[in-house]
Amino acid sequence: MPLLEMTQGELHQIASRGKGNHSLGYLLKQWLRQAYDELGAAVLCGAFLIAILFAAFAPLALVGSHLPTPGSAPTSTVVLQIVLALCGLSVSVMAWFAVLGYFDLILSFQYPAWSDLPTGLLRFPIPALTTLLVLGFGFGVLAFNLAIYPRMFPQWPLVRMLGMAVTLWMGLFLGMVQVHLGPFLVHQKRPFWVALKRSAMVALWKPFRTAFIFGIQALFAVLCLQAPPLLLVLPGVFAALSVLSLLILLDEWRDPYQQTPESIRAGA
Repeated sequence: MPLLEMTQGELHQIASRGKGNHSLGYLLKQWLRQAYDELGAAVLCGAFLIAILFAAFAPLALVGSHLPTPGSAPTSTVVLQIVLALCGLSVSVMAWFAVLGYFDLILSFQYPAWSDLPTGLLRFPIPALTTLLVLGFGFGVLAFNLAIYPRMFPQWPLVRMLGMAVTLWMGLFLGMVQVHLGPFLVHQKRPFWVALKRSAMVALWKPFRTAFIFGIQALFAVLCLQAPPLLLVLPGVFAALSVLSLLILLDEWRDPYQQTPESIRAGA
């Protein structure tokens, strides 16, 4: 039975039926079924993402094309390029949130219209910018640490290796947190820091499932870079996986703040 046709009670049975690895296996089974059933929606979302990416970075490409030679831009032009790059990345994250929202409507037993994609683009401008800045800062600090740690403590190789190991673990954990961050922001519409805290809680609660989804995300990213036409399919397929995983996890979690107005007012 396609997930779109299931009732809330049946979805609860799905969530409560599996534990541990069996739960992950059932998630994969439902994901593959849903990805097949909603392949048209995945292609639509992929085309939407490609169009937004071209539009978001067109100003940056236009400025770069007018430079006489690479690296010869004045300081004002460099600042403009940085601002345009940030704007392009922010719009890209907003488009990704719109895709997550589209599949959230599908998997929440609603029937979104195609117009929900462009309208969803404007629903999360502040969370998108905050997500970009926080995750960019976090990954930037970790990348800087990995670059300098090999040159530090030349007399203490174990300390150097420990520092690099901790940095790699923090990078993995941050990647696992961002797996749930977008779906949390789209599905529950909580403030950013609440969604970030909940994403970390879920990543710690289900580390193997979250790490697996993060691995799928990394694999799909590499495939899209190697074969750009896959952008038409893989982003939507992954959006279905991440949203479906969160919905099942929330049902297993028995989240007391799920869709509770009091929790929104309290910032929970």
